[in-house]
Amino acid sequence: MKKLNIFFITVLALLTLLSASNCNGNNTNPDDPDDPIDNPDPVKPPVPVIEDGTVKLYPAPTSLPSNVQGVRHSVSVAGQDCFVYRTEATGGGKEYGQVFPEYVYFDFEKEGRITIDVTANYDLSTVEILPSRFGITPVVSGRKISFEISKPGQYFVKTNGDHTNGNTSNFNLYIFANPKETDIPDKNDPNVVWFSPAVYSHKEYHLESGKTYYLEGGAFLYGRFYANAASDIRICGRGTLCGEFLTDMGDPGRTICFKNGCNHITLEGINIMHAKVWQVAFYQSTNIHVNNVHTISHGQSSDGCDITGCQHVLVENSFFRGHDDILAVKSIVWGEGTPMDCQDVTFKNCVIWSDSSNPMTIGYETAQNVKDITYETIDVLSMSMPPVWQLEAVMAIEPHGMNGTVGNVDDVTYKDIRVDLSVPQNSLFRLSVDNGGNIRNILFEDIFVNYSGTLGGLLQGSGDYLVSDVTFRNVRNSDGAQLSLDKIYKNEKVGKVTLEPNVAESTIVGETWDYSTEFGGYGFRQGTNNWYYKWIDASGNLKDMTYGNDYRWYKDGECFILIDRTDTPSYGTKYSYWPKWSAGLLSSSSAKAALVWKAPASGKISVNMTARKWQNGGDGVIVNVCKNTLGPFAALGVASDNNAFTTMREATRDVSKGDEIRFIFDPKANTSCDFTQIVPVIKYLEVR
Repeated sequence: MKKLNIFFITVLALLTLLSASNCNGNNTNPDDPDDPIDNPDPVKPPVPVIEDGTVKLYPAPTSLPSNVQGVRHSVSVAGQDCFVYRTEATGGGKEYGQVFPEYVYFDFEKEGRITIDVTANYDLSTVEILPSRFGITPVVSGRKISFEISKPGQYFVKTNGDHTNGNTSNFNLYIFANPKETDIPDKNDPNVVWFSPAVYSHKEYHLESGKTYYLEGGAFLYGRFYANAASDIRICGRGTLCGEFLTDMGDPGRTICFKNGCNHITLEGINIMHAKVWQVAFYQSTNIHVNNVHTISHGQSSDGCDITGCQHVLVENSFFRGHDDILAVKSIVWGEGTPMDCQDVTFKNCVIWSDSSNPMTIGYETAQNVKDITYETIDVLSMSMPPVWQLEAVMAIEPHGMNGTVGNVDDVTYKDIRVDLSVPQNSLFRLSVDNGGNIRNILFEDIFVNYSGTLGGLLQGSGDYLVSDVTFRNVRNSDGAQLSLDKIYKNEKVGKVTLEPNVAESTIVGETWDYSTEFGGYGFRQGTNNWYYKWIDASGNLKDMTYGNDYRWYKDGECFILIDRTDTPSYGTKYSYWPKWSAGLLSSSSAKAALVWKAPASGKISVNMTARKWQNGGDGVIVNVCKNTLGPFAALGVASDNNAFTTMREATRDVSKGDEIRFIFDPKANTSCDFTQIVPVIKYLEVR
């Protein structure tokens, strides 16, 4: 019996050694601590790849940790079960640990239509297949969803969400349909590092010049790929790189990172999941091609793809979901490296999803020049919504000089951009000089906003730096409304702007003026976003206040309207990007503060308001809501001891173009501690 036990132990040891050798890939030494792919987790042999001539599926290793295995959906592709992966993300203001997207990947083997069947483990109320440009209509029966696709691409199965945003769907499912894999490297080539289907323990892989790193379908690597001053590197395959155990929030936390003069770099076909910070980052490098890559991040600074001080770059046919800037162009040196202008960069045929901040951004870091940038055929599925993040837009250019140097941004094209969400008010585009750098020669062409979304944005120069030569051509929404001149908000530092077709003004159903946001509310000039800062004298005459450069509009010290934060009001606290804002009103016995909104079109509007006194004392206040000079049609009383926001019952009114809705602060007998914050919101229900 003892000899038999020894025999079994010997056989088990040999099998384990053979398995380890297979998992460690080709041309490696599992006993070498410097080997880039040593010590994967023990795994059982994977289920064979499924190839039926139509599609190719890659089942996952059986030892895959449970937290990366899908639990909400089962998926079949052309009648074959397809493994569902799970990862973690942020979204919709939700905390970490609350958002778990799922995804599948497979290859088209030949052209033709294939059927995708999805079964959810939850009840379905609404289902969409996005991007909308594909025109796919699913068939839904109970918890089963069926639809056809005819070509490779990145698809989103949106369940139980609404048109507001992609992240209104709690259980995200992505379908990554790859093209047929070609140019597969030779496994026996000494310059090929081959990752067979297996689970590989967390490690930083230092990439070498002249090497190809191939992640076979079913390979699942924990860690990151990093290269410094290297060249002729190719990362390819169908496997997954997972950054779950990366902890550094700086450069060592980047999941894919090439820096300091890397040249001729190719990244294609793989999945990159669970990044904490920038997911795909290139610094001061040249001749870069990113193709058919899929990323989903988990972290507050997890940009999608950052091209920083690089030249001759093509990013195409890819999917990026991140918390922060998604397709980002910057020009600054992080750590070592020689400063370079960022030039000749193209993003093409990509699907993108931003959980906070800009889907497409140039800036924030622009210490050198940025030139010849193209965004073409881009589908946007989700973006940040106030109050998660302010001062953002679908397409943003915000040069910000750093370390004493300033870079200009020239020759940028946005073409064939499709936005599958309800764009927040006036946040389709934003060209804003933040800290130096001119913005010149910008083209927006064939921009489409789905779901009858709003159109508009901001052009803003600063100091000696201008925004000039901006052209908008065929910017429209799904109802056929065109961008109009009155929705291009600009300051005196903006030069030539061309709009084709030239539409003077327009207002659409659903357009909203929310005072708490930069996009539809507060401003430092009379008439910004249709808001005016007034006071009413003892005879009832309405007069202009004067702005005092301290976030206050004044009437000779008797009354004022303060543009104030709603989180920590302090009579003019330092301006910050992400709290909501309010109009803080204070009246006197002889002068009443009045915040006025002027109707840009005739129709029916809804009027909402929240208000609070943030100091106890006095006898309370009343905020009356009036149309023109008529008496109040709505009012909100705020108690003397109320420092929480109170909501007024929604009111509706018919308005003609030019009518005024006045929010008038009426004090009572005791005017002590009367300072009151209000947040009005006005929305068009009908346009006539």
